[in-house]
Amino acid sequence: MIFSLIGILSNLFVLFNPDTKAITILDKTQSQYKKMGGMEIFFDYEQIEKGKSTGQNKGQLLSKDHKYRLILKDFEIYNNSKTQYTYLKRNKEVQITNPEESDNKYQPSQLAAIHKAGTHQAKYIKLNKTKGKNNHVIELIPLSKDETISKITLFISEKSNLIEKAEWLESGGSKTIVVFTKTVASKLIDDAAFELNTNALKGVHIEDLREE
Repeated sequence: MIFSLIGILSNLFVLFNPDTKAITILDKTQSQYKKMGGMEIFFDYEQIEKGKSTGQNKGQLLSKDHKYRLILKDFEIYNNSKTQYTYLKRNKEVQITNPEESDNKYQPSQLAAIHKAGTHQAKYIKLNKTKGKNNHVIELIPLSKDETISKITLFISEKSNLIEKAEWLESGGSKTIVVFTKTVASKLIDDAAFELNTNALKGVHIEDLREE
């Protein structure tokens, strides 16, 4: 009971004593993404397990309003805000479900807004200077001890106010690294880009899991 009370008081202290420098930078970053409207993002991602990389892969995200298309090595997600299609390439299966929020690992605009949900503490670490680039380093620490992700680290460009890299550290020691290599603003993205034509997929099982 005492430990629970201490935990609650600690979380309240964090919420009422925010790191203003970190929050100012994150708000500026989120505002920058909002100005873009639709956007196309290219990124590299890899998983580090027991100090070894499982290999680097490339991905692509297309987003507009509440719609998005996520292309990864093993699967693709098409979300038109009404229906979500998840294409599992290895299983040769498409799962149709009700819309869900995208994994924020690949959504920099969502990463910049995590602190507003009241679930993480934002902490400014330093200004990192490497290869002629200046990046603000900000850590997002979950307030709940039950989270599997113990820390998210963002590297935000001082020049563009965009997230250039993000790292997720799991409580077990594994790490996921995503490097956003290119971000292109576009307000002319056709809605057809967020649709998956299942009729064009031959030999693929279609599983409709939508709830009535």
